[in-house]
Amino acid sequence: MNRIEYNVTTGELKTIQLTQAEIDALPVPTAQEIKQALEQSVQDNMEEAAKSVGYDSLLSACSYAAVPNPFQAESQSFLKWRADCWTYCYQVQAAVVAGTQPMPTKEQLIAGLPVRV
Repeated sequence: MNRIEYNVTTGELKTIQLTQAEIDALPVPTAQEIKQALEQSVQDNMEEAAKSVGYDSLLSACSYAAVPNPFQAESQSFLKWRADCWTYCYQVQAAVVAGTQPMPTKEQLIAGLPVRV
């Protein structure tokens, strides 16, 4: 694991290899911090997906699901996908907090999310 240091006087960036003792001394995130980080990554991803097809938010994408309209099928797919994503996220949270799975990176978490159909 590396740390990047920035020298404000010279503007130089320097990569420094951490020792095992420094790695061991890093704070362990609490269950609440793990939960918050994972949930924020999933929420951000879902919001971006909704915006990428023209909605202003995930909530807006899901809001057309209940009544017949030209957007109903797409809206229902967002609604189902949202539930599937949260189910997956909560499974990962439980495994990380229990210590049976390492904390995924944001990229790993997003890669594991269900695909919206």
